[in-house]
Amino acid sequence: MATLITVKAKIKAILETKEGEGESLNVVYGFMKAEPQKFPAAMVEYLENDEERLDTQTNEVDAKYLIKVLLRDTNDQDVSTLRLSLITELTDLFRTPPNVDTLDSEVTIFDVGKVTAFNAQEDMPYSGFDMILSAKFIQTIL
Repeated sequence: MATLITVKAKIKAILETKEGEGESLNVVYGFMKAEPQKFPAAMVEYLENDEERLDTQTNEVDAKYLIKVLLRDTNDQDVSTLRLSLITELTDLFRTPPNVDTLDSEVTIFDVGKVTAFNAQEDMPYSGFDMILSAKFIQTIL
């Protein structure tokens, strides 16, 4: 049975398939890491959820999760190309079997939502992007 915690863990585990030497991501965190030591760094965090009562025993939960990917700036051209490459790769990762639609049967509906790019600023020295994921699942009312 899916819960907010198990869905987040599943998303992190999927990202970890792209982590390590020779892979696209150097590190994946299950929380927001203020100062990662390796780049590109991906972080997964729960954002919010809505619930709709289906009957006296079940609710449908619509949960949103954030994947934040940070890139260390080398030059604008390299960062822009790397960012687009990672957006494409991670979107494809979640849109292909076994993750497409049900997150490998963890949820009833799974979608990649809005992706927003950001550039380094004086108060934040990293570029990157935010990717919102939506997961719907049925939860039994205790």
